[in-house]
Amino acid sequence: MHDDRGAFDPQRLLHILHKYPITTLCAPPTAYRQLVLQKSKKFLKDNPPKALSHCTGAGEPLNAGVIDEWQKMTAMEIFDGYGQTETVLTCGNFAGTPIRPGSMGKPTPGVPLKIISSDGLECEPDTEGDLAVLVNGGSKGSSEEFFGLFDGYIRPDGSLDKRIKELGRKEWYLTGDRATRDKDGYYWFVGRADDVINSAGYRIGIHSPFTPKVEFATDLSGRPLRSRINAKIASRGRGISSCFLARRISRRGRESIRCPHF
Repeated sequence: MHDDRGAFDPQRLLHILHKYPITTLCAPPTAYRQLVLQKSKKFLKDNPPKALSHCTGAGEPLNAGVIDEWQKMTAMEIFDGYGQTETVLTCGNFAGTPIRPGSMGKPTPGVPLKIISSDGLECEPDTEGDLAVLVNGGSKGSSEEFFGLFDGYIRPDGSLDKRIKELGRKEWYLTGDRATRDKDGYYWFVGRADDVINSAGYRIGIHSPFTPKVEFATDLSGRPLRSRINAKIASRGRGISSCFLARRISRRGRESIRCPHF
């Protein structure tokens, strides 16, 4: 096992994988995005990993373009997943299940992860809803209660806030994230419940389909992307200019985006 606490450097990581018999790489998407740049590609070709056989992603959703590019470079897929500090790994791409790039996979066996509406009903396939864990499907305090959650947050007065909400006569832990589930049971991250905005009737999250394309393009080009976003956006009753959206994408993609002022 190698634990690198220094500032991330893709060439140093590739050198470590080349020098030592490390079999599994666990890295955040920001690292993988740098590992598929041209400079990293050349370094990897000249210094192939010594024993690497499994790659996982963690920390935030990983866009499909990076997954595809990494597979071309290494012949290995990235097994992305989803979990929170407050939970166990609740969803993931597991061995034996085909990976759909951009998806966070399927619920971990034994974890009752669902996508629900505001009234606690499970959403139909391809319908956006709240990502939630069914804590108790029966009466409160019954033996059916799900075990894989934290105890709660301690309030200033010392009492415990378990963050459990009762909806539709069931108890749910709401993750605060929005997602969809396709007809085959794969889950797709949309964004934080308070991160989703509306534009011309479309709901857009930071990781909605159009965002990774911009992010990936800026990362692979090595040059600042100048893009124009010609729409005013409203979220929760407040007007948000296109510059706000562009800056948010810019921060995620670590490149500059030029946009008009309203």
